[in-house]
Amino acid sequence: MTRGAVIFLLGVILFLFGGYITLDWFQFITGIANFARPELPYVRATKVAVSFLSAILVFIIGRDGFDRKDTIRLILVYAAIAIGDIFLVFDINMVGMLVFAVAHVFFIIRNGWGLRAYLTAKSGINRFWDIVTAFIILAIAGGIMGGFFLPVMGGGLMFYMLLGYSVFLGVSLWMAWAAVRIGYMPKGNAWLAAIGLSCFFVSDLLVGVHFATQPGRDQTFAIYLTWIFYTPGLVLPALSGYRLSRITG
Repeated sequence: MTRGAVIFLLGVILFLFGGYITLDWFQFITGIANFARPELPYVRATKVAVSFLSAILVFIIGRDGFDRKDTIRLILVYAAIAIGDIFLVFDINMVGMLVFAVAHVFFIIRNGWGLRAYLTAKSGINRFWDIVTAFIILAIAGGIMGGFFLPVMGGGLMFYMLLGYSVFLGVSLWMAWAAVRIGYMPKGNAWLAAIGLSCFFVSDLLVGVHFATQPGRDQTFAIYLTWIFYTPGLVLPALSGYRLSRITG
């Protein structure tokens, strides 16, 4: 039953994804996009629907999860994401950002489960990749914050909100990649979480570009590009909570 429901939900998500990506980029490429309101009402509604459908993917895991406590932790993540998206729909952006920071705290706890045992184990190669991953994330996030957001936003309140949020976002991404090495999650699940959080990371940086820029071509480009990454950023971590053999046949 759950396998059928998962396949159905993924089919609906894929259909909606194809629809809003096509409509967004058709408007952009043909030059008919309204830069003041770049998202058509139908498109905006389907994007929000995908966010909630991804949450439903998590809420129906039930006994098909690889670990009952992991399922509970993932439910907390997606409950926070759903609430955060509601605030963003109504342009209550600062509150929405705070709620998404909470979602990343839950992501960090969930993906980092087993971290203590991992850190006490002796594995030089793992330490090397932990450091490399942290350096890459810090270089990307720090470079964008200092090289783009600070000059554009001039150090205002929204800049410092984005800066604080980027800390949660960066740690969340690092922990997702550490999960591949920690070994608490099955390998396939850990890879889904890592790739999904990487997409989430890119989409959130693009949301920051949206906040930092004025209505126009650049902001519209960032808005349209966000959902190319945000959709897999929602779906892949949701699927990482399943016992994958239950949904792949």
